[in-house]
Amino acid sequence: MSAKQSQITTFFSQNKKQKKNKDSDGNSTSVNILSTNLNEIQGEIALCADMLPLESSETSTLALPTASSSTLASLTSPSSTSVSLTSPSSRLPLPTSPSSTLALSTSPSSTLVSLTSPSSVLALPTSPSSTLALPTSSSSTLVSLTSPSSTLVPLTSPSSTLALPTSSSSALVSLTSPSSILALPTSPSSTLALPTSSSSTLVSLTSPSSILALPTSPSSTSTSLTSPSSTSASTTTKLKCEAICCTSNDLYVPRNQSDFKLSSDKRSCQLGWFLKYQWLTYCQSENKVYCYFCRTAYYRGFHPEPNKSGEAMLAFTGFSDWKNAIARLKKHESSKIHSDCVYLVKQQPKPTVAAQLNLTHQIQQAKRRRMLLTEIQCIKYLLRQGLAIRGHVEDEANLIQLLKLRASDVDGLAEWLKEKNYLSHDVINEICQLILSIISERKIYSIICDETRDESGKEQLCFTIRSVDNDFIIYEDVLGMYMITSQSAADITKVILDIICRCNLDIKDCRGQGYDGAPSMAGHISGVAARIQRLCSKAFFVHCNAHSLDLTLQDLTSTSSSISTALNITNDIINFIKDSPKRLNLLDTLTDLNNYTQLKPLCPHRWTVRASSINSLLINYSLVKTALTEIGEEGGHPAPKANGLTEQMDKFSTYFGLKLGEIKTDEYFMIFFQGIQAEAKSLTDEPFLPRPRKPPLRFTNYLPTPTRYETIYDFYHYQYFEVINKIIDALDSRFKQSVFPLLCNVEKFILSVANITREEDTVRLNDIKEFLVDDIDIDQLERELTMLPDYFSTVNKQKNLNLKRITKISTICELLNIEPVGKNLFCEYRKLLLLYLTIPTTTATAERSFSALNRIKTHLRCTMTQQRLNHVIIPHIHKEKLDLLDLNRICSEFISKNQNRKNLFGHE
Repeated sequence: MSAKQSQITTFFSQNKKQKKNKDSDGNSTSVNILSTNLNEIQGEIALCADMLPLESSETSTLALPTASSSTLASLTSPSSTSVSLTSPSSRLPLPTSPSSTLALSTSPSSTLVSLTSPSSVLALPTSPSSTLALPTSSSSTLVSLTSPSSTLVPLTSPSSTLALPTSSSSALVSLTSPSSILALPTSPSSTLALPTSSSSTLVSLTSPSSILALPTSPSSTSTSLTSPSSTSASTTTKLKCEAICCTSNDLYVPRNQSDFKLSSDKRSCQLGWFLKYQWLTYCQSENKVYCYFCRTAYYRGFHPEPNKSGEAMLAFTGFSDWKNAIARLKKHESSKIHSDCVYLVKQQPKPTVAAQLNLTHQIQQAKRRRMLLTEIQCIKYLLRQGLAIRGHVEDEANLIQLLKLRASDVDGLAEWLKEKNYLSHDVINEICQLILSIISERKIYSIICDETRDESGKEQLCFTIRSVDNDFIIYEDVLGMYMITSQSAADITKVILDIICRCNLDIKDCRGQGYDGAPSMAGHISGVAARIQRLCSKAFFVHCNAHSLDLTLQDLTSTSSSISTALNITNDIINFIKDSPKRLNLLDTLTDLNNYTQLKPLCPHRWTVRASSINSLLINYSLVKTALTEIGEEGGHPAPKANGLTEQMDKFSTYFGLKLGEIKTDEYFMIFFQGIQAEAKSLTDEPFLPRPRKPPLRFTNYLPTPTRYETIYDFYHYQYFEVINKIIDALDSRFKQSVFPLLCNVEKFILSVANITREEDTVRLNDIKEFLVDDIDIDQLERELTMLPDYFSTVNKQKNLNLKRITKISTICELLNIEPVGKNLFCEYRKLLLLYLTIPTTTATAERSFSALNRIKTHLRCTMTQQRLNHVIIPHIHKEKLDLLDLNRICSEFISKNQNRKNLFGHE
């Protein structure tokens, strides 16, 4: 036996109990239990036969050579056996001196060590530079653990080397007994050379509940488990939630008793328990408590009894039996396993001074970065809502006050405010500039411009870009407000071209212009539209349709006495009542706040508001008339005006004029007039014909003969049609634009080619050639048009859209978006759609930006610079785009501007 033992050179020393008390310098060992499919293992490792027994007495010891450079003879014969420990508590201390060499068996079927006795311990080498050369022949087995509770103690010495088998079909370890434990190297610089040949097996666990603790050093690898009862540590780690209570490296204790949730029996965890048992930690999502040390030891892989059911609750499953909590916590605190876990966790290696300083610096950088992100979030909120960032006094600024409000929720924000770092005006302007990342990268565009005067008396030009993406979604992006010193066409054109150049846009890609009808903008010789069209002939000018419609209604009110009278009476009545709180209160008293619609003032610019103002008077017609009568009866200064307004409201013609806003067609007039007569019976006097006025004789030859009406119906019928005719004349006058015939033909062409059956007045391709030149391949477009109707018909049938005829441009866009292949197949037709949709129709976006300007640049904020105005107004206009911004990206971009910020906040 001693002759064979002399062949062994380096092995491991330390039994299981010694490891618990001396494992103070190693890295924390993680328990990885890896489940492998049975099909991946070629076969179970059979135990080698005929182990050479030691003495049968307990605690027998076999002392192997410990001298330096000692050599033992290797086992080369088949079926040879190195050592067999069959006695309980047998120990095999192997060489511990430096440079010892252990040459292991190389013959087939040889077995190095077989542990068959309960509680047998194999202590492996702990000396530096020890080398363990493992078997290299096929079918050889390094260690066979067949007895319950057999233990293989790990390498704990630095630079220890474990060379594993490299031949085919060789097996490193075979664990066939219940509860067998194999602990592999955990010390720094330990080396684990794994099998490299085909069909070789590292470890085979065939017994239930077998546990293999793997190395955590840089060279560590995985194992193979074939037992059905083997457990995976990766699944147990999922028991941790992702909240800070479980992800933090420290204990988590709620601040207040109210933070604890009630269980089903109306009990909850008590805050006093955390003061008495300072190892308790709480999980918010699971509403359970854990032992911090036992849980940490379990997840790091060095828990003494990870499978003990009694300790599982406080270790990793959680404890929530609040009724029996005091007794259970007291018992756990006095247990030996808890004491061992506390010792093991506290004995984990401490980082070096440099590592601690580096960690502290990283924590401080992360904290500052969180404060900066909070500041950016507050700026974003103020920009979105159009609120002032600064204040008359710096400490009263909205940004500072908002940050102080958030200081109660964000730890460390109060100290950040005291330091006043990165809160200057220049930094805030820079952050606002980074937020403005909204300019589109689409090539074809149109420009929309309009001017207005702000609160400080400066003339502001609103510049807007209109573009269309590949999904036919239209974008109108306000790029900013630009102060102009002159309203001449030359100066405005110069400003527009400068903006286009600064935005890296090409004037040759401009396909449309949208302005109001001012001579400096729409002049056909030297206006802005004409000047830009000389630079780009396809930049078609469109007079804003909303302005044209407004001018049409203005023309109607100036020529139609019925409409003009109705608007004037509405304005006088509403202003008369709203100018006095006493009169407004009179309306509330008369109705007891029931069935009362607030009177709306007559807006001087917006016709939709004018319509709602007239409707509010019609709804409250009887109520207002009663109020005016009472005011007139009271006497005093307002009585004469109230009596005059009451007299006007008593007339049928006044009520008829207010109702003229509902005009429709000739066939509708009879129904319209009969309805007004029925409503006016209780509101006004009976209608009557006006007395015909005879002109003086001296004017007889110059004035037309007045029209005489036979009936009241004819008289009001004439007024009805007079309004309709004047509306038609005004529309024809205001909407006669040179570009409209071309655009109408383009629209008709797009719709007609999409339908299989063509109408008689179909627009041909030559009719819109001016619109297509330089942008579309006409020959390719003609080939696409032959297949287009059949494609739309097929999509209509497949998607069950039930379209009989395509009559809208939006329908064509939807059909092309349903199948992406359509856009590629009909690329020229798609370009035609994009060009048509790019042409602006109104300047409503610019008009809305003026409303935002009035909200932002008020009398109290009229001293802001032009740069700050653009930084503030653009996010307020584009709220939907502001909501989609990634503030973390903005924060990183701000930090990357210079090295000082990188050092202060850290750089990802």
